[in-house]
Amino acid sequence: PAGEALHAFDDSLVTIAAHTRDVVFGDLQLTGDSAEVRLDIVAPMLLPDNDTGVVIAGFVVLRVDPRHFLFPLIRSWPTPSRTAETVLFRREGDAILYLNDLRHREGTALRFRRPLQEPDLPAARAGRGEDRIVEGVDYRGINVLAAIQRIPGTPWFMVAKIDTEEVLGPFEDDVRNTMVIFGMLILLSGAGTVLFWRWQHSQHYKELYELELGKRLLSEHFDYLTKYANDIIFLTDDSLRIVDVNERAVQAYGYSREELIGADVRILRTEEEMVNMAGHRRMVDLQNGAVFETVHRKRDGSVFPVESSVRVINIEGKEFYQAIVRDITERKKAEDEIVRLSRIYAVLSDVNQLIVRTHDEQELFNETCRIGVEIGKFRLVWIGLAEKEGKIMRVRSHCGHDDGYLDQISISLDKEDPRSKGPTGIAFREGRTVLAQDIENNEMMMPWREEALRRGYRSSAAIPLKVSGGIVGTIQFYSSEPHFFDTQEVRLLEELASDLSFALESIRQNREREEAELKLRNIIEHSTNLFYSHTPDHKLTYVSPQSRDFFDCEPEEAMIRWTEFLTDH
Repeated sequence: PAGEALHAFDDSLVTIAAHTRDVVFGDLQLTGDSAEVRLDIVAPMLLPDNDTGVVIAGFVVLRVDPRHFLFPLIRSWPTPSRTAETVLFRREGDAILYLNDLRHREGTALRFRRPLQEPDLPAARAGRGEDRIVEGVDYRGINVLAAIQRIPGTPWFMVAKIDTEEVLGPFEDDVRNTMVIFGMLILLSGAGTVLFWRWQHSQHYKELYELELGKRLLSEHFDYLTKYANDIIFLTDDSLRIVDVNERAVQAYGYSREELIGADVRILRTEEEMVNMAGHRRMVDLQNGAVFETVHRKRDGSVFPVESSVRVINIEGKEFYQAIVRDITERKKAEDEIVRLSRIYAVLSDVNQLIVRTHDEQELFNETCRIGVEIGKFRLVWIGLAEKEGKIMRVRSHCGHDDGYLDQISISLDKEDPRSKGPTGIAFREGRTVLAQDIENNEMMMPWREEALRRGYRSSAAIPLKVSGGIVGTIQFYSSEPHFFDTQEVRLLEELASDLSFALESIRQNREREEAELKLRNIIEHSTNLFYSHTPDHKLTYVSPQSRDFFDCEPEEAMIRWTEFLTDH
C-alpha cells in the first residue's frame, strides 16, 4: 500500500541483488503493526559506465500484497468443487507453516502451524520429503486425496487436495440406486435380474478402467516432468547402482544414459568427498531422507558443487534412493564473492582508521601490509617506493608469505630494462592498476614466475601510489587463487591505495612544514634582532629569546609585560 513503511525488511535481498545484478524475490512475511502478509522484490537500477560497463545507481524495493494475486490464484480450482483446496506452506524446524488463508479456516496465512511428525497430514508428509499422490487426513481431521509437489527454486510446497467423500460420493449414490432397482427387478423378473447384473458389472469394470487410465496418465505426466526437470534426478538401488536418470543428468555429467544406467553412483563423487558418502547414506536411512551439500565429478574430471535432496522410496515392495541434485556453482560463487568483498571492506576500514591515528610513514606502510594479510587474507602484500631518480623500486615494507621472494627479485623502473615489463613497472610508469590474473600463464610475470608459483602466488594486483600529482611507488597484493581480482575488488583496492597516497602526502607535507619551522626558529634564535608575532588584536603569540637583551626578561614574561608597549609601536 502507498505510504507504508518497509517494516522487517530483509537487507540481505539488497546484498544479493547487488552481487547478482538481477531481480531478487524474498519470502512471504508478516510486516507492520497489523501483521499483514507481504512479499518483497528488490531490483537493482543499472546505469552505463565507461570503466566497468555498468554501475548500480540504487535499488527499487517493491512490497506486494499476495492477497491480491497469489492467494486468489492458489485458492482457485480447475473445476467446481465443494471441498477441493490448494494450500501453500513451508517447513520451519519441526513444524509446517501454512502460507495462505485456508478455504475452511480464515486468518491462517503465516499464523497456522501443524507438527511435522503428524503421520497422515499431507503437508507434513511433504515436509518429510514425500512428493506424490497420497491418501491422508487434513488439518480438519477429514480423509482426503492429495497431490504433493515441491515448488522449484523456493522453500515452498504445494498440496492440492479434495475430500475422499466428494470423490467417492457419486459412486456410492449410483450403487445405492442400483440396489433399489435391482430389488425391484428381482420382484419382476429373474431374467431381468440377470441382465441388469451383467450390465452393472460392465459399468463397474468400465469405471475401474477409467480410474486406472487416469492414474496412468497422471503417472506419465509426472514422468514427463521428471524427465525434463531443470534439476538432476536419478534413482539408485540398495547397492547404489543407478537404475534411472533424467535428461538433465546426462547433460550435466557428460555420460550417455547407457553409461549411467547400471553404474555405481560413486563415479559421480570426487575422491575427497568419498569419505563422506557413508555418513550421508546413514543420515538418509535414519531420517528417511536428507538434504546435504557435496561435490560431484563429471566424465571429463571437472568438478562442481551440488545440493542433494535424497529420500528413500518404495516401489513394489523394494526400496530405492531417489536423488534430486542441484548445481549450486553460481550460488557458491556469489557466497565466496560476498566473503571476499567483506574482507576487503574490512581492510579498507582498518586502513582508514590507521590513517587517522598514525603520523609516521614507516608505521603507515608496516600496518597497511599487516592489515592486508591478516584481515584481507592476501598471500603477500608489499609496498615499494622509487629510488635513484625513479630507476629502481625499493621494498619499504611487506607482510605475508615471503620466504625470501622479495630478496631474490629485482624490479627496474627503466622502460628499457626487461625487468620493468612486469605489473609493478607498468603500474609505476603508466599510473594505472595492472593485474596478473593467472601468474602461471601471464607473460608479464615470466622473470618472476617460477619463484612466485613456488610460494603459492596465483594472481596479483599492482596499484600506483600518487603524491602531489606524481607517482612515487606502488602497493602489491598477491592471492593464492587465480583470477581473484574482479571489478569490485579492484575498485576497493584502488580506493585503499588512494587513501594511502593521501595519508603519505599529508605526512610528508607535515614533515616538510616541521623542518621549515625548525629551520626558521634556528635563524630567529641566532639573530641579533628581536622577533615577535601577534594576532590582529595585538595579542602576542611569540617573542624570540632576544627579549633578554632588549627587555632584560624571559620571552614568556615579555609577552605579559610588554603587550601594551608593542601595541603602541
